[in-house]
Amino acid sequence: YTLIVTDASFNETVITFTIDKTLPKLGAANILVSGDVNEQEVFYATNGDKINVYVRFNEELKHNVAQKLRKPITVETVEKDLQEMDVEDLEALKAKIEALQKAKNETKE
Repeated sequence: YTLIVTDASFNETVITFTIDKTLPKLGAANILVSGDVNEQEVFYATNGDKINVYVRFNEELKHNVAQKLRKPITVETVEKDLQEMDVEDLEALKAKIEALQKAKNETKE
């Protein structure tokens, strides 16, 4: 495939690329509720359960998928995450933030 991009001044950039149409072969797949044993044949999940999905293919990914799937860190996303935390986790987070602030203040002095 060739992609040609031209701006209003008729400057042109040409990019040639190939799309790999070979389908990867699935080596393994499993969906577990957090805490379940992998040797079960049937798994049940209820609302609120943490689900773990495992998939293995026969080829390596070009990019780190975990980084691409991770949501961007913004004030809004942090606030949403905080709203979903229980009181104990919020207290632990508060202590960590206070320790970080103290360490930063000490390095400024």
